[in-house]
Amino acid sequence: AHRRHRLISLFSKAKQAEASGRARLARFLLTQCLALEPSDAHAILALARIEAAEGNERRASELFTSARAAQPRNLRLVHAHGVFEARRGRPAAARQAFLACERLHPRSSYAIHSWGILEESLGKVDAARAVYARCPDSPKVMAAWAALEARQANTTHARSLYRAACAAGGLPVVAGAGGAVRVPAAQQLAADAAAELYVDWAALETRSGSLRHARSLLAQARALAPENAAAVVA
Repeated sequence: AHRRHRLISLFSKAKQAEASGRARLARFLLTQCLALEPSDAHAILALARIEAAEGNERRASELFTSARAAQPRNLRLVHAHGVFEARRGRPAAARQAFLACERLHPRSSYAIHSWGILEESLGKVDAARAVYARCPDSPKVMAAWAALEARQANTTHARSLYRAACAAGGLPVVAGAGGAVRVPAAQQLAADAAAELYVDWAALETRSGSLRHARSLLAQARALAPENAAAVVA
């Protein structure tokens, strides 16, 4: 427990140092993180980003190569590698990492989510749909797919996907105004994530002119996360 607490503390300090422009200190603290836990995906990803930002692309890649060689079945590490490659503008390498995630853990929701976002960012909307369809039981993935369809102006399909996201997350489907607002006992999403889902759905309904439905969705969002500022946007 002490080791884990130390790791979290070091990582937090490293992120603060990076945010304030102190890359050398951040690198030192992240190196300390990896001394405690050599395969920590968060620390490797953060350190690789710093190295890449300073032009040390080879060093950044080596961090992932060596870590994955040591722990080839570490799903979070492989996913972090995919995210890193996507952010560096290397979609083919990112896809390979996300496919490796699939082989390790079929229908891994966070790998599927990142992969779908990558494909849409490249303008490959049908490819993104095919990726999202691999994980229909994930509220996060279904919400991302719904947002994609909303951006494509496919309102009816987007609405059905938001309903699917609610069902997958154990959340009530808010059909319109006047219904009781409740927080379900079986909720599988964190309150803020669930509220964000309802807020995004409300934005869709607002754009389509269904203002009463949008208000009901925002009321549900406020019930889930009263302090979430986004949920009070009318």
